[in-house]
Amino acid sequence: MSADKVRDWAAYAEIIGTIAVVISLVFVVQSIDQNTRAVEAAEMNNIYAGWREAVIVPILHDPDLADTIAKARAGDALTPGEQIRWAAFVGGKMDIWSQMLDLHQDGVISTEAWQEWEGGFWTHWDIDQMASTWARSRGIYGEAFRQYIDTESKQRGSKN
Repeated sequence: MSADKVRDWAAYAEIIGTIAVVISLVFVVQSIDQNTRAVEAAEMNNIYAGWREAVIVPILHDPDLADTIAKARAGDALTPGEQIRWAAFVGGKMDIWSQMLDLHQDGVISTEAWQEWEGGFWTHWDIDQMASTWARSRGIYGEAFRQYIDTESKQRGSKN
């Protein structure tokens, strides 16, 4: 085989090798994208489970808590025991909110998913008069969450 033929075959092999690398990179990108979606879905399932356990299940299984929530939302005076239950209920929501912000800032959940949850959290902030609970408990949360709540509540002109 002549030197020219060898160079031609080497050039063809180089082109084929480059194409193979590009194709394998496309598969790697697809795999990473699928993995990212799977991680986000798993985290969202964890958050939904936390929401159910912290918010939905207690209301459904504890009529006294449901009555306490109704009283608090109506602005009625709560007994000391009801105040504790109310603070725990609202605190559970705030814990989930803080976790969601962390996941969003870490890029684990998408901006779209965060925005949907965020709207719901701010609705609960107003309905559940969470500002007073926040004022008492803000110190237990991380700096990023404290800054977020303080800034956003001022910008939104929170109702409470």
